[in-house]
Amino acid sequence: MIFLSCVSILIVCLLFNPTVGKPGYRRENENCALPVFDEVNYNMLPDSWYHILNTNDPLERGVPCYAFKYFKETLDGIFGEFQDISSAEKGTMSINEVIPFRWYQNGTSITRYDTRFELLWLNGAKHNGADEHVLEEIRYAYEHRMSCFTDYEHYFMCLQCGEEGPKHAWVYSRNPHPAAEDILRVHNKLVTIGGGWSAFPLYLSGCHKFSMPETIAY
Repeated sequence: MIFLSCVSILIVCLLFNPTVGKPGYRRENENCALPVFDEVNYNMLPDSWYHILNTNDPLERGVPCYAFKYFKETLDGIFGEFQDISSAEKGTMSINEVIPFRWYQNGTSITRYDTRFELLWLNGAKHNGADEHVLEEIRYAYEHRMSCFTDYEHYFMCLQCGEEGPKHAWVYSRNPHPAAEDILRVHNKLVTIGGGWSAFPLYLSGCHKFSMPETIAY
C-alpha cells in the first residue's frame, strides 16, 4: 500500500495543466465543503468500476477490494451493486458478497444513499467480522451527502466531508490496476477542485494485487 506525498502533487501540477474551472461548493461543516459539479448520467457509466484509491478508512482496511457495478438511473433513483471482491488461488478475483444500493441526486453531483438499504450493508459487514469502527463509518456514509463525479472514461470519484473535518475520498476506475498516469490524473483533478481536497494522502486499494477483471469467477 502506498500514499501520494506532496511531491506527487507537485509532479501532477507540472505534468498536467488543469483546464477545468473550479466548481461551486456546498458547505458541510466549518472545515469542509463539497465540490458541486453537474449531475452524473449514471446510465452512461460502463459496467464495472473498481475501487483503486482511498483515504485508508476503517472500511477500506476491512474490505481491501470492491467494485460498483450495474448502475441504472431510474425515476426512483440510481440503483447499483456493491461487490466485495476477495483473492482466490493464484491471485485471481472472486466475488465474496453482493449488496444492492440506491442513491439519490438533486440535479447536481451531490448524492445521498437511500438509508432503507443501510441494514443490508451493516449486516454484511457484521457477518464478515467488522468491528464497531467499520460499522460507524457505514452509518456515517449513509447519513451524509457525497459529491460523486466522473469523466466517464478514466475515473469515477466520490468525496465526503468527515464529521469533524477529515475528508474522505473513494476513487474508482474501469481497470483495477491503475497506472502512474491514472493516479496523476486523479490528483490533478483534486488539485483543480481546491478546497483542501488534494492535501491528504491517497492509498492504493487491494484490487491492484489481483489479476485482471476478466478472470473474475461469479
